[in-house]
Amino acid sequence: RQIPDLIRYPVKKRFHLVQGRDKLSFPDGHEWLEQIDAAMHREDFNYLAVSAWAGKSCRDPFIVPNGVNTHIFRPTTKLSEIGKPRFRILVERSTDDPYKGFADAMSVVENIKKDSPIEIECISLQRDEIHPHPLVDRILVGTNDTTVNAAYGTADVVLKTTWFDGFGLPHLEAMAARRALVTTDAGGNMSFCENGKNCLITPTRDVQALTASVRQLLHDQPLREKLAHGGFDTAQQWSWERSAAHLLEAFDHAPATET
Repeated sequence: RQIPDLIRYPVKKRFHLVQGRDKLSFPDGHEWLEQIDAAMHREDFNYLAVSAWAGKSCRDPFIVPNGVNTHIFRPTTKLSEIGKPRFRILVERSTDDPYKGFADAMSVVENIKKDSPIEIECISLQRDEIHPHPLVDRILVGTNDTTVNAAYGTADVVLKTTWFDGFGLPHLEAMAARRALVTTDAGGNMSFCENGKNCLITPTRDVQALTASVRQLLHDQPLREKLAHGGFDTAQQWSWERSAAHLLEAFDHAPATET
């Protein structure tokens, strides 16, 4: 059926899935900000948020975190086999939005390439035209999860430079693939990221701190392996079964919003 037809069906409980803080995508004074705020505080909806950070933007949310499919996202390469012949860093370019931090990642790469022989792979989730970048050695198109996992498997370090993120599922996928992760504090990813335990965390948009963290891992193999193993252990705790349990609990305890 068409969506207008479905809207006419009576429901006892209605839910709005909140996957981030949409207001951060718009400048101060934008005409949509009031509409977004109103949509996040309606009385005729229950709210499901993918993280406590995302949930701060809406009324009384139920937290239903994302989960990672550890049958697909899993180690494919032994840690002792990577880093040869060159240290390899994987970055992501999912959209052209500046808040994804791709420009920051390229600034980090430029800094490190000045004195270290590294190789840069960029995985893109865009199926349209992909523009080459002079600092990127190879571009991979992640058309499915298996391809993305294979890309993680060839990296010594996965670099995530997002300014804000509702949850940060790609971070968790990299952990599940047992890769060392350098990430910004993007909000939602702090649900599972722990500095020095399963990743290295820097402030957002801090190219100097990001560069220092990547350099640290470049020269410290024991730390790389510690973070990779810590991330792998973390990812095992964030299964889809766990997410489903949170969702069912929300369905059971949410008040009726019948209209």
